[in-house]
Formats: sequence, C-alpha cells, structure tokens
Amino acid sequence: MKRKIFILAVIIVFILTMIPAGIINADPAIPGTSLNLYLGNGVASDSYVKFGQYEGQDILWRVLRQDNGTDGVLLISDKILTVRQFDTGTTNIWRDSSIRTWLNDTFYNDLGADKDYIETTTISASSIISQDKIFLPSISIMQQSPFNSDNGPDTKRIAYYGANPRIYWSIDRGIAVPPSYYVFIIYANGSTSGGQLVTYTDGVRPMLYLTTGLWFSGSGTLSDPYIITSPPVTQSITESEKPVWVRPMPMTCWQVFINEDNMFEFIFWYPYKDNNWMQIFDMEGNMVYEVDVPLKDPHIIVDLPDGMYNVKTFRFDPEDPIQEFIIGKP
Repeated sequence: MKRKIFILAVIIVFILTMIPAGIINADPAIPGTSLNLYLGNGVASDSYVKFGQYEGQDILWRVLRQDNGTDGVLLISDKILTVRQFDTGTTNIWRDSSIRTWLNDTFYNDLGADKDYIETTTISASSIISQDKIFLPSISIMQQSPFNSDNGPDTKRIAYYGANPRIYWSIDRGIAVPPSYYVFIIYANGSTSGGQLVTYTDGVRPMLYLTTGLWFSGSGTLSDPYIITSPPVTQSITESEKPVWVRPMPMTCWQVFINEDNMFEFIFWYPYKDNNWMQIFDMEGNMVYEVDVPLKDPHIIVDLPDGMYNVKTFRFDPEDPIQEFIIGKP
C-alpha cells in the first residue's frame, strides 16, 4: 500500500540581524583516562557509548552532545532497535501515544541496572509537556550536528534495522484529520521532509539523557565504545583545574516556517539554561507574544493572524537583542 506523506510549507524569513550558523560541539574526550562528567571532562560528540540491553543484546548509542561540563550526555541509539506503531490510531501527540508508554515502561525496565543512570527529562513535543526517561528524536535535533553533513544533508541521519535502512519515528506531531493522524518521520534515505500515519509500523530509535557524575572507560570509538565504570577512589580535582566549556555562539533562531495549522514554528540552536527570551511585535510596535524558550526542546509554535511581524531574541535586555528579523504570512 502506498504510504501517505505531507510536506512542510516553508516561508521566507527576512533576517535583519542574524548570527552566523554553527554546529553543536561537545567537550573533547581525554584519551586514555576515565571521564567524569560531573568534573567537566566531557565525551566527544558523535562518539559511541555501550549502555543497557534490549532483548538480551547490548545497545550501542551515539553521543549527540554534552552542553557543558555538568549537564548529562544526550544519547540516541546507533541503530533502529525495533519497529512499532506510534499509536493505535487515536492520537499523534507524543504525551498521549502508546509508543511513549512502551518506551518508558517495557523498554526502560528491560535496560537492566543501567536504567538507574538515566535522567528524567522535561520534553516539549509540539509545545505539549511531558516528563520522560526515554523519548524520540525531534526533527530539529536530527537536522543539527552530528547529523548534518557537508557531503549531503541527509546521509548521516540514515539508520539501519538489521541489514537495511528504514524509516523511523520522530517525536513531532504532524497534521490531524480524524480519523487520520500523522507524525513526522525520518525516511530511509535520511530525508526529514514528510510525515506518516501513526498506525504504520516504523522504526524506533530511542533517545535519553545520562545523569551527571558518571565515569566512563574506553575511547568512544565504534570498536572501543565508552562504558560506565565506578569512579576511582583516589582521583580528585580542584575548582581551578576543572575544564571550562566555551560556548561557540549565542542562542540562535535557526529556522522559522508555517506549519499545516497555519501557525509559525520556530526552531532554536544553543539555548541557555534560562533567559532565552523571544518577543514578537506587530508592525505598529505592539508586543503580541513573549516566551522564555525552553532549554531541552527549543521548538516554539505561535498562532498569530496573517500579516508581518518583527521578532527579537535576547537574554536580559530587549534593547540589546541577539537577533532581530521580520516574519510574515499572507
């Protein structure tokens, strides 16, 4: 049966003040040593971690990023671990989906003792909040480093189920025309341009945050992945010796588009822990929207009437913006 898809309608954003684009970099690995995340020695982006089991087999994960020396590491499974429906057919909202229940119950409990190292994360999927141990990738995450590529934008997002690449689910809600509900997917060729009916059986590529204060051995390569170990008793470090993570760029509004519900969607890179302010003004200077962009899912949906708007992003002082640009829809 031919699968149905939908395509995002992308609008042109006129940037008045735009920060140059960049990629997310994690702290460098320190070869030949145990790595203590709490002490600031981070694991490298796009390295490998062996962690937990599924159906009796060790799971290999890839490191997406470690935002600084004290935050936990964000992991995604290297391969598609199984195939499931996103839901039985009644919702495309992550918080209410059957796949979320399965991931945070059956899958989580099957990880074994390693599950105790997983951090509870506040997830904002299409602006709907949930608290989860295990979750699915957002489209914005899959369009950032290490999944973007100079040799073709999609190839690094390809994931295998057995010997073959396969479609896998994202966490992002698509259109809903009852009784048909769609969710964004990542295609077998790595494209992120469409959606899938929630009742289809597609790949599951879990994500999680490891808690802080963990020690790792190994070099982080495919053949010698990081493995969680017990901390050495004798190792200590002073405040002055702690490595310092250097932010490569300010919070940046990376993408704006109009979704299927005729609402503006904003995707941000490099949010701070707090004070990630965005204000939207009509062309007469009246503020019509304000939000402090959340750290772990910097994806905002705003419902505004048709027209042109001025957008400012800033940390503390709106008169000292990080970015200022014009958006509009007919």
